[in-house]
Amino acid sequence: MHFCKPHIQYYEEILERIGKKAENCYMVGNDVEEDLIAFKLGMKTYLIEDYMINRNSKKIVATQRGSYKDFYEFVSKL
Repeated sequence: MHFCKPHIQYYEEILERIGKKAENCYMVGNDVEEDLIAFKLGMKTYLIEDYMINRNSKKIVATQRGSYKDFYEFVSKL
């Protein structure tokens, strides 16, 4: 990779390598700054609130959010 989190180019490069469009993907993570930035590309985001990291008290913008258990239940229904 030529970039790392939280650079948006990191996510752009991943999408290019896997041949997917942002709107067809989810970024799942627990770091508000490093993971949720993928939302800016049009990617859906799922914030895992267990052990959430929000170093700079940033506003949380996530498509969905919940615990690991909530995420498991969400994925089970896909």
